[in-house]
Amino acid sequence: MPRRGISSSRRPSWSAEAGKTVARRAPPCYSGDHRAGKFGLPLEKPSPSSSPSAGSRIRNRVPDYILDDQIGFILRQAYQKHAVLFLERFGDELTPTQWAAIAKLNEVGACSQNLLGRLTAMDAATIKGVVDRLTRRGLIAASPSPTDRRRVLITLTPAGRKAYERGVALAHKVSFDTLARLKPRDRTVLLRLLKQLG
Repeated sequence: MPRRGISSSRRPSWSAEAGKTVARRAPPCYSGDHRAGKFGLPLEKPSPSSSPSAGSRIRNRVPDYILDDQIGFILRQAYQKHAVLFLERFGDELTPTQWAAIAKLNEVGACSQNLLGRLTAMDAATIKGVVDRLTRRGLIAASPSPTDRRRVLITLTPAGRKAYERGVALAHKVSFDTLARLKPRDRTVLLRLLKQLG
């Protein structure tokens, strides 16, 4: 069978430039970690959204810690003022923790030392020291529970009740002076919010 030839119209025309290798410029590769991949092709350039912008870095920056604006510092300042006012009214007669124990015993009656500590927000070591000092001064007394001899109940003595009667008006004045800069409605709101934190 005769070999079918290629028509002249389909034959490639070789010009003077035929046979010369035309050097193509390789695609640009990105510097740094964006090295050329297989066959010399550039790796995909990360989109701008994948790299943190200056704006996002500013938004994610942790704000400075301004001590004067922190709740713990503000509460400590308020308590320091309250402690000074308490000392001015009570002098060396009673400390704030001793008064708290006496006032709570007057409110709830006889209770265990452990319960008294919880009711006055004192840890075990603190309430023990308070009870020991008030006992030595004759303001409170410990006695077995009438229903459970293993339990020891703390109660106010007659001298302790007199100490409460002398101190109750002074304690009210300390609380009033501590909140004196606030309007009556603001005092109510402040106490309600602080109770929520506690």
